[in-house]
Amino acid sequence: MQKLLLILTGCLGLCAAKGQSPEQIVQDINKTANAKPKTLVYLQTSKGVFQRGEDIWFKAYIMDAQSLAPAALDTTLFIQLRSADSARIVSEEKILIDNGFASGQLSTRNTIPGTEYLLAAFTPHSIFKDTSEFKAFRRLKIADNAPPAGQVTSADSIHIDFFPEGGDLVAGVPNLVALKAWKAAGRQVQLSATLLEDGQPVMNVSSNRLGTGKFQFIPKQSAIYTLRTNHSAGHYKLPDALQTGVVLHLVSQSKTQFTFLLTKTRENSLNQIYVSAQARGIVCALFQGKMTGDSLRFSLPAAKLPQGIAQVTVYNEQLRPLAERLIFAHAGQNLVVRATPSQAAFRPRDKVKVHIRVTDAAGTPVVAHLGTSVYDSFYQNSADRLNIVSFTHLHAQIRGPVTDPDYYFDPKNEDRELALDLLLLTQGWRRYVWANNGTNAPSQLVLSNRMTGHLGGNRDFPPMLLAFAPNGSGIQNPIPVRPDGRFTLSVENMLLGRMYLKPLGDQQQIAKTKILLDEPFTQIRDALADKSIVGPVFTPLAPEAAYRSALSRSIVLDEFVVTAKGKTYSDPYVQGLDSLAKFSWNADFVGACNWLNCVSCGSGKKPVEGVSYSRFRDGRPSLHGPFKSEDVVKEPYKYPVYTEEELLAKFNLTRATGYQAQKQFYQPDYQHAPVDAAVDDQRNTLLWNPAVVTDEKGEATLEFYCSDITGAFIGNIEGLDVNGNMAAATFGFTVQDGNKEK
Repeated sequence: MQKLLLILTGCLGLCAAKGQSPEQIVQDINKTANAKPKTLVYLQTSKGVFQRGEDIWFKAYIMDAQSLAPAALDTTLFIQLRSADSARIVSEEKILIDNGFASGQLSTRNTIPGTEYLLAAFTPHSIFKDTSEFKAFRRLKIADNAPPAGQVTSADSIHIDFFPEGGDLVAGVPNLVALKAWKAAGRQVQLSATLLEDGQPVMNVSSNRLGTGKFQFIPKQSAIYTLRTNHSAGHYKLPDALQTGVVLHLVSQSKTQFTFLLTKTRENSLNQIYVSAQARGIVCALFQGKMTGDSLRFSLPAAKLPQGIAQVTVYNEQLRPLAERLIFAHAGQNLVVRATPSQAAFRPRDKVKVHIRVTDAAGTPVVAHLGTSVYDSFYQNSADRLNIVSFTHLHAQIRGPVTDPDYYFDPKNEDRELALDLLLLTQGWRRYVWANNGTNAPSQLVLSNRMTGHLGGNRDFPPMLLAFAPNGSGIQNPIPVRPDGRFTLSVENMLLGRMYLKPLGDQQQIAKTKILLDEPFTQIRDALADKSIVGPVFTPLAPEAAYRSALSRSIVLDEFVVTAKGKTYSDPYVQGLDSLAKFSWNADFVGACNWLNCVSCGSGKKPVEGVSYSRFRDGRPSLHGPFKSEDVVKEPYKYPVYTEEELLAKFNLTRATGYQAQKQFYQPDYQHAPVDAAVDDQRNTLLWNPAVVTDEKGEATLEFYCSDITGAFIGNIEGLDVNGNMAAATFGFTVQDGNKEK
């Protein structure tokens, strides 16, 4: 065995290549990176279970897909609440992104069904047309005061997939094979089994509770290998072993380096090799070596790699990839968050203070941008236990669903690093998001950061559009129209929120002009139709027996309707258009004879709604002269009723929706505001603050008041620093009846 420590220079000039240039490896990886989304979006919500009629508060972290630092590339977040089966869209909004962060809220109606929903997030550079999976969403539950449905257990068959380390099973050399056992919907299966060679037992094999395991053996040429489980009489066939090939094996890993063994069969003439290491499309190292024997040991310094999944690939002299292995570098090197409540227990309406301190793994204080929430533990969603660490470093980086992604980052799980390596083996490099094939072209954008549109109905387009809010603001920012009729709204225009657009020009131009807006959410729906919506799979927790009583603590009103006399419109501006239309479009008058539209009088005053005027029953013009009493009708006058669409069309206006207006999360101040003891405070979410920034000491303080709900409360803290280092932590306290000691 030849042993060689290969120093990764990261400099192509030091790689004296024979045959093709190793620079082609970097070019191919860069092509792959160009075809991938440039930003990665993670959603944090105020809690996981909401009642009908409650606001859903959320924060979006928009990160550079390679460095994971907050990204300023996108300025518009498109947020969508849809049913879990995607059959129904409940709400859609646009949110302004401020240097990689965005926050907002969606209101739910009391009439929507109590079931599971998806809160999905999109930016122009996070969703491309030709990507196959979509993962930027959270599963939420809208509760309806009913206990959650129990998990359905079934006797469906076990599936076992085999993953030879490095890619292929090769005869005559040691092979490590990982396995993954699962049932329908990705439910993992812990199993015990026996490896058989041509039907004869070779060794015992088992998996962990996550359904993953591994075993090592030397396969023989032409032998048939199967796995027989102790759960059933079924046999599961391993891949056929290649007669000649190479095997890449991760021998050991430490905080400082990863050591690999590359083994080839004697018939293989492999000599010159190249090894690349990339993480999220970034080439971290590229180096070369020679195989003078049948094996080569080399080491990869961990310092060359960023935190997260890295892909190590071995190429031959023609730069054809021979074997690949995923590794996870710097496991556990996340930011450390310590949250300390001022007490372990409080009384209803007590003031709570929570001290937060954020440091790096070495204990150095860190300035971090955090999202924080505190809520009744009954509103925790066990079907979605993602946090920013498990989403960003794992779920978003591997194709397909990941089972219990939170397990691999919980310090309480002593086997988490071993389990993580098994996951990388079983969900392997073939399903790694940044897997390189060197043939990808730059992807096509689906969305734009600005609202766009065009003018139709006339080639002589007016030069400007006017955008204004219902209160009249925004007129000082006109929108120029290009010669082809296209236009783009500015940030200032979009900050108006709900607005109206009107063409500016001469009357003939305006009369022939129609404003047509590009609809981004239609483009989103079309793009998602070709993608798999992939979420993580979580092991069910024990059902909460008190679920019904917890939800019944809050009062949820049935839908109510406010009625008013006369026609009501969506805002005062349209109401004003209606009043204007009644006078500018209505030619009715009352002559001196008190008849409606009397031709003989020729003119008169405007009719008054509700006052009775005479006219001929058969509709003929009113004239002075003889008539029969039965020919005349006298009835209260009614002005024409216009729909909002008719009013907008008449005044050549188009509605548009820009950025959502910021809404403040309600928190009472029992110290300074009068307390009405007769009014129950039934807030199940005590705090939502999406913009907590620690100071130079890494510290921040949260302050809020308890409600009248007693029981256990959960605090959730997530965020990142300017370099893309992640932070996630929870804390808890209880609220007890006033008679109990704290």
